[in-house]
Amino acid sequence: MALPTPRPEDEAVLALLPPSLAELARVSSVAAALALAREYGGRRIYIPEVMTETHPLAELIGYDAATALSHHYPGDRPEIPMLRDWRAKVKANAIASARRAGRTQAELAREYGMTERGIRLAERRAETVADVDQLDLF
Repeated sequence: MALPTPRPEDEAVLALLPPSLAELARVSSVAAALALAREYGGRRIYIPEVMTETHPLAELIGYDAATALSHHYPGDRPEIPMLRDWRAKVKANAIASARRAGRTQAELAREYGMTERGIRLAERRAETVADVDQLDLF
């Protein structure tokens, strides 16, 4: 079964997700993958070959998303990654983007409840992640 084409607005989120969670998101949806990570992060989950509307996965992420997972992973037990590092990446990228748009460190420190030094560190973290991602191209 071919993976559906992600919506353009999901591409930025998919780029930041761990690869295994990004694949789950492409099969079901970004919202479903994030819900799975919140509920099952750090554990394996069993995906039945036949999904029912009352299955815990269907109740958590919706029947359509759960059915898509059961078609793609029938009987598998994928490991669901934790989002601890992902949240930090998203925050760092949001800060770096806001800085590029002209926001000051002081404004962002106040908005995020951080120090200006913390804002500078987040900007560097976002640049480092972008640099590491570029290495994958070679």
